[in-house]
Amino acid sequence: MKEKSYLNKPYDPEILECSLPKYLEDDIKALKKGYEEKTLHLDCLFNEVEGSIDSAYYDGTISDTQKDYLYDMYVYGEYWRDK
Repeated sequence: MKEKSYLNKPYDPEILECSLPKYLEDDIKALKKGYEEKTLHLDCLFNEVEGSIDSAYYDGTISDTQKDYLYDMYVYGEYWRDK
């Protein structure tokens, strides 16, 4: 398995994606499903994920590192480049 890095350090997505609030997990799942199904409202799904990441960060549910990772992975496209 190819090792990826985040902020020039090896990362384990299971660690950075653990303990996410349910609403954020659900939005990420919906985005992945919408991407796979080539939905026409993909932009809305990206916006939902972005808003959920911000909400989780500002209410203290996720760390700064998790926020940056989730943005890089799902909003800015790291996840989608491998697809």
